[in-house]
Amino acid sequence: MKSMKHLFFLIGLFMLGVFLGCPVPDSGSESDLTVYTAGLSTDVSDIQMPAYWVNETLNKLPVIAEDINSAVNQLIVSKGNIYAGGYSSGSPGYWLNKIWVPLPSPDESQKGSVRCLQIVNLDIYAAGVCGNSSTFTSEPGYWLNGIWHPLPALDAAKDSDVRGLCVVDTDIYVAGCCKNSLNILVPGYWLNGVWNPLSQLDATKNSYVRAIAVTDSDVYVAGYCVNSSNVHIPGYWLNNTWYELPSLDANKNSFVSCIALAGTDVYIGGNCMNTSNIQVPGYWKNGVWHELPPITPDQSSNVLSLVVSSSDVYAGGHSVNTSGVWIPGYWGNGIWHAVAPIDSTKNSYVYSLFIVNR
Repeated sequence: MKSMKHLFFLIGLFMLGVFLGCPVPDSGSESDLTVYTAGLSTDVSDIQMPAYWVNETLNKLPVIAEDINSAVNQLIVSKGNIYAGGYSSGSPGYWLNKIWVPLPSPDESQKGSVRCLQIVNLDIYAAGVCGNSSTFTSEPGYWLNGIWHPLPALDAAKDSDVRGLCVVDTDIYVAGCCKNSLNILVPGYWLNGVWNPLSQLDATKNSYVRAIAVTDSDVYVAGYCVNSSNVHIPGYWLNNTWYELPSLDANKNSFVSCIALAGTDVYIGGNCMNTSNIQVPGYWKNGVWHELPPITPDQSSNVLSLVVSSSDVYAGGHSVNTSGVWIPGYWGNGIWHAVAPIDSTKNSYVYSLFIVNR
């Protein structure tokens, strides 16, 4: 679990052209699509500001306090409305067409964050975490139309994390991980409030969940596990069975951030560390690694969201330029598209990608 300072980083992803148990727009040709990306952009005062981009155009969002970091963790478009979930100055909520909608925390003295969103008919689901001033922990849960529903942790005195949300008919899947009494992060998901643990490579090491997808009766959970050699191993669970994904170097860490299902194909986004300790962006399709070009070959890049539209693959993320600055953008069929930051000399990050047919 990350510290409270970095508590609010990305989360569950909803994708065009894939089935995640949530409504998605119709796909179209690349020229007919509007690409939305969202995340944060650092301003001249080194404050992280929430933002989203339409194609490559920046849209800044209002914040509660301009001297405290804020961010968008997920953006979706539903019936012409733009929903951007995240946190404003440490408080959980979402922006609806650029208007901030706060969500209540069980402990209003503590920080919170919306990690993922889903709109089902007229209902707004938002999953995330909230702080507890009594236990000094992060508590998992979700909001349904503004009402907080806590989820049980393995140990109420330990941190939990939420990273994915999928509502299918009347079933609510929330993916994440919980620390057990030994301070080990255990991967799993809650189904209608009941915790379902997932297998680990090594029960004495942490495992991390980063996204969930549900189709028919199959539950896919993407993430990575630390093995006995302390190496982060990428993969996914299908109905509690672990499937390891290949790394560029078996002795280096690799990370998974998102999952997309398109027919019988399984796409997993993330990055692999190479022998030079550079984070290489890309995705696995049915277990085969597809590398994406960075801005600068000897600098790191990250993929944090995936969209599969017909045969087109879009990946949102960020890449380091020659000046050592993280540049926000996305790859469309392997071609990098940078989006405009608030300040080109400061770091900016894309956490979410969504596509709408024009």
